[in-house]
Amino acid sequence: MSCHQNGIKNAVGIITITSYLSETVLRFLKKNEIKVLIAFDKDEAGEKNALRIKKQLEDKKIINEIKKIPEKYSNCKDADDVLRKYDVETYKRIYL
Repeated sequence: MSCHQNGIKNAVGIITITSYLSETVLRFLKKNEIKVLIAFDKDEAGEKNALRIKKQLEDKKIINEIKKIPEKYSNCKDADDVLRKYDVETYKRIYL
């Protein structure tokens, strides 16, 4: 939601309980040749989920990349923190 409030329209959240993309979503991404940037929380669970999604995308030959928050922003646990504690330009440098 913070992304949309800051004018970043091409970001979506995933419910982390399942951390899987549906076949419908995978087909859409593949058909439209969308590159997926994966950015989960920077804790152990987030890293695990990012790798799970990456594998799912790679299995379908969908271009993807895991984005991690640089160490100099160690006070941020996720993209929302980056937007709240810094600014949109910092977010763009990290994630886009």
